[in-house]
Amino acid sequence: MRYLFLLAFCVCLWCCKTTIPIPIQVEIPATVEIEYNWQFENPELWEEKNGIVSLIETRQEARPFRRPYQVGFIRTDEFLQDFEYSAEVKCTDPKLKKGRDVLLVFGYQSPSRFYYVHLSNDYAAGYHNGIFLVNNSERTRIDTEGLEGPTPTLITDLNWHNVVLKRMNGTSHVTLDGQLLMTTNDQTIDRGYVGFGSFDDTGAIRNLELREL
Repeated sequence: MRYLFLLAFCVCLWCCKTTIPIPIQVEIPATVEIEYNWQFENPELWEEKNGIVSLIETRQEARPFRRPYQVGFIRTDEFLQDFEYSAEVKCTDPKLKKGRDVLLVFGYQSPSRFYYVHLSNDYAAGYHNGIFLVNNSERTRIDTEGLEGPTPTLITDLNWHNVVLKRMNGTSHVTLDGQLLMTTNDQTIDRGYVGFGSFDDTGAIRNLELREL
């Protein structure tokens, strides 16, 4: 009996000294949506709503040379040099006209000095579906493919399309819906802001991701 009492006492003592772990609830933070600082050449033509930046109106202006008229760019702390810029873009002009377009802008330093990627429903014309340089003069086509190897991948509808622009050491690659669309190697403008726009149509951009390389 004495041994049973002693055993019970030891068990009780062990239980008092044993710490029972208490589950700790860790709160996982929600995904943070980055708000980009958009700047527009003509703010009255643009709308920002529910994470979508839309060019809702177009305007033709007299300029000393031909270049995109509607451009918005993301103001960052410094000009970007090597980067990856991805987003979903779409045309919103219901008129099915030849050359309907949206643009990705990069190397933007001023309204007369930047690059742009022209995404269009046509590539037969010399100024559609390519990469262009605006350097204080008429735009110049600089993509490697040019008119000799035009791509069949075009934006012919009003749906969202995933586009990725990657630039490293002056070489730029543009991918549309997972397919390599066009490339160029040009260092006329080595850095600048990135953005979005159109020549004379309406369009929208959303789900933007921008990272330096």
